[in-house]
Amino acid sequence: MRDWLPRQARRRALVSEQILARLELFGFQRVEVPPFEYADVLERGFGNSAEALRFVEPETGKIAALRSDVTPQIARLVSTRYPDGPWPARLCYRASVMRRRRERARLDQKVLQVGFELAGASEQSGDLEVLEAATSALRATGLDDFTVDLAHAQIALALLDRLPVTARADALECLALKDSAELGRVGARGGLVGRELAALVALPELHGGRELWPRAERALAGTIAEAPMRALERIWSEAVAARLAPNFVVDLGETREFYYYTGVMFHLLAEGPGEPLGSGGRYDTLFERFDLPCPAAGFAFDVSNVCWALGERGVAEVTLERVLVTGGTSEAATGVQRELRMRGVACASGPEPGCISPDPASNLYAERWEYSHVLELPGAGPASKPVLRRTETVAGVCSAPHAAIEIDASDPAQLAQVVATHLRVVEER
Repeated sequence: MRDWLPRQARRRALVSEQILARLELFGFQRVEVPPFEYADVLERGFGNSAEALRFVEPETGKIAALRSDVTPQIARLVSTRYPDGPWPARLCYRASVMRRRRERARLDQKVLQVGFELAGASEQSGDLEVLEAATSALRATGLDDFTVDLAHAQIALALLDRLPVTARADALECLALKDSAELGRVGARGGLVGRELAALVALPELHGGRELWPRAERALAGTIAEAPMRALERIWSEAVAARLAPNFVVDLGETREFYYYTGVMFHLLAEGPGEPLGSGGRYDTLFERFDLPCPAAGFAFDVSNVCWALGERGVAEVTLERVLVTGGTSEAATGVQRELRMRGVACASGPEPGCISPDPASNLYAERWEYSHVLELPGAGPASKPVLRRTETVAGVCSAPHAAIEIDASDPAQLAQVVATHLRVVEER
């Protein structure tokens, strides 16, 4: 668990909103689901829920758990509230999930997600829609340099299903390690022969870009893995033609998340976090577990990783113009602030006397709380005028105020209007 300070929290909120707003353009509607769920609901979903934080609900005596995945909750919601459709159903969400991540560099166990689910759409149309919605939502955050990593769960699973259970586990490990030699020995011991054994052995090398497909054709044609390979090639071809992403890679030997996906699966990657910005794909058997046979696909962003990638690419944060009102009488300061807020300008007064030097030239208060401007109200002298100073903020630290302007204004409303107009000019520049 961790705290998020104002600048971090604001960027996470803004990125989340940018993604959700773009998803709404694709017809996805927002829903909210509770952070705790009955354990049997999560257990019907995919993945291992054994490590989830559980407790006994006092009112019912049922076992509840802190969710590690939102998708089973969406499946429960759709199956109970919309069992008759009509299809497809398009839902999106913003939610935190709890993950027991043991990687040394990944200590955060609370993960903020923004995701969406497409229920009732066929593989032919649904997969491309999910991919386009995900890449479009990522672009909406300002990140335009990323990679789509495409795979298909049934390419490897179609061949692995021919093996005994123990041999299947060994083969999966070999695929993860890209160990073709040992994979061949495991497959042979498990009874694979001929074209299917050769296809299995070829999978670790079947990754890359456009040049991959002729090799995949030679290796998988005539085997049980050919049909899913063709389906993946179709999605890849349509996505590339539509320019859904600047970069595409394909891995036909992908082994991650086989327990979850049943068809096309993909990750969005970018420099920075060292982890996917999000993952998604097709999971046609999930809704069957909730007594609603229904094809489904979806995607979820890790908001922290998206923010990390944005920072790595130098994508500037959208700054909020905030005015710190200092000096003058308390009545004058209050009146000006009310007028500023009526004009949509964020403002507050400070600092409290005795807490920190009240001299705005020191800029200590503005530095700590990241105000973009300081408005110094006049004192009792008849010749004094309000002064608006710009504070230069770099990496969250304000330097000394600069670009001070004197304002001729006879009342709070007039002063507020001049300040608001000036801020809009600054924003436009």
